[in-house]
Amino acid sequence: MKKGRLTAILWRNALVIAGLLSCMAASKNVYATDNVPKVETSGATHIGASSATLNGNVDINIQNKPEGYVMFFYGNKSGDYTGVSEIVSINSNGTQPVAIGVEELTSGLKHFKIVSQNRFGTSYGDEKSFSVLAGNPELHGVINASVPNVAPTPTPPKATTGTATFECDDGVINATLCGTVTVYGGLPTMVFFGYNVGTTCCTTDITEIDVIPGTSTLSPVDYSVCLPAYDLGTGTTYRYALWAQNTYNKMARNSIGECKEFTTPDCEGGGGTAVELASFTAVSAGGGKVSLHWETATEVDNAGFNIYRSKFPDGTYKKINNGLIPAPGNATTGATYSFEDTPGRGTFYYKLEDVDFYAESTMHGPEKVRIRAKDLAARKAKGR
Repeated sequence: MKKGRLTAILWRNALVIAGLLSCMAASKNVYATDNVPKVETSGATHIGASSATLNGNVDINIQNKPEGYVMFFYGNKSGDYTGVSEIVSINSNGTQPVAIGVEELTSGLKHFKIVSQNRFGTSYGDEKSFSVLAGNPELHGVINASVPNVAPTPTPPKATTGTATFECDDGVINATLCGTVTVYGGLPTMVFFGYNVGTTCCTTDITEIDVIPGTSTLSPVDYSVCLPAYDLGTGTTYRYALWAQNTYNKMARNSIGECKEFTTPDCEGGGGTAVELASFTAVSAGGGKVSLHWETATEVDNAGFNIYRSKFPDGTYKKINNGLIPAPGNATTGATYSFEDTPGRGTFYYKLEDVDFYAESTMHGPEKVRIRAKDLAARKAKGR
């Protein structure tokens, strides 16, 4: 094997990675700017009755701390990928060949492409295809079945798809996809969401890949997972599912959660403000307290409000309410609100933020309030 060459061969999902250090030395100062990976899908080799090796090339394309992942999507229908190969880690630069074995294939035409991700984004290669001839499927079974005195294989991870929320950002939708992964045997586990526009829950695009670190806990542990999906279309229905993968005895095990869907709102141009504000005031209420009042004339899709405070009009504002102040108003009548703060002595500035159901927000203010020493003295006298 040449130095700098990375070959990940998973024949029965066995992975071999070698020669990384020389690649790092050879690629020094090659990359003027960091970017998403460069990928190229090659052909399939070692095609058996139910298995094949998928090949491609990847350049992780990062100057400092080159780290990322590579895998293959594959499936029976062009553009609809229902399978994901072993996810392989890469931590060096330079074009590197990748070969990953997949198993349990049925006969017929298969479609696949290489996918790589670094901290700047995800790249997808062109689609290639190969045929699996009809024949007797290879018998894989449990890897430990014929090996005596080996601990039983831990249960594969369990992925449970959860909810999706989204926000408008200048006419573009960003979603947050959530779910739960149950890990058995304390194995390190990679997780991501696959999503697509269509009638099936195939994996056309993926979120960023997250890693649940390994632990010494052998009992099952549930982990909450929330990952972003960027630059989605408006007024579009997406289907998504949570994927989880870990490896035991050099065998990758995938778990796919339930297929769910969400429809993004129409918010082209960033949408309008959720609230027409009639008034917003902040006044000293005695005893070192500040009383904030605001009234809305109309509210459209308004989720609620946040209050922010700063010591300077153009300074850094800190949110002071523990949770979103809920909005009972409606588009016809609006509503009135109040909030009380005890900031201490000094001059303070307050801003009001309205937040709609799509996580778009608008700031109002600032309003200035001064708390004098006598206000604090009155509060102390009351407390005696």
